[in-house]
Amino acid sequence: MQGYNKYYPPDYDGKSSLNKLAGKHSLGNRARKLNQHILIVRFELPFDIWCEKCSNHIAQGTRYNAEKKKVGAYYTTPIFSFRMKCHLCPNYLEIQTDPQKTEYKVTSGARRKITEFDGDKIGAIKVDSMLHASNQVEDDDSRDPFAGVEKSVEKTKLMKASHQRIRELYQDTNRRWADPYEKNQMLRRRFRNEKKSKEAKLSANDSMEWKIAKVAQHNKRNAKSSTTDNQ
Repeated sequence: MQGYNKYYPPDYDGKSSLNKLAGKHSLGNRARKLNQHILIVRFELPFDIWCEKCSNHIAQGTRYNAEKKKVGAYYTTPIFSFRMKCHLCPNYLEIQTDPQKTEYKVTSGARRKITEFDGDKIGAIKVDSMLHASNQVEDDDSRDPFAGVEKSVEKTKLMKASHQRIRELYQDTNRRWADPYEKNQMLRRRFRNEKKSKEAKLSANDSMEWKIAKVAQHNKRNAKSSTTDNQ
């Protein structure tokens, strides 16, 4: 409750809140059921549902004024219940939080719409097949000891080649930045040259614009003078 254009009785000391003075709660009509530990909140459906009474489909994202209430706890995490009235019939829907599965669940008045996809049609990668393939490769290596030796030799060669490449890159970096002062001078020189070239281009463009403006002004004066002479 805001203190604009309100009547203040003579005994008001200015210390107590205006809500207390008016006999109202700071949350307004949302707190009308606080004595029952219920708070009215704006709730948005987290998924599609079917109303059990009118059998209508209610889409995900539909908003309701729901009664929020704590109904339990999962260890130290509270479980909240959201009770709302279907906007298509007098039925009441109730959805609760599920901290154990980190999702919501429908407890009464509706049923959740389950959407299924065919993994083969949408090109999904099956984890089971990947695990089976990797296990099959490991089993083949364990059965053939020579294959394991060949793989270890290839890994050793690859590791040596990568170490050699890293050493070359490190040496090249040290060679390039052996004299930081010289590199700094070179970069600053390049920056100055680029800055001068940009300024020269801007100056040339300004000069060209000035010439065009002067020509246009001259043509305008000539046209005006010729009009005056004709009159």
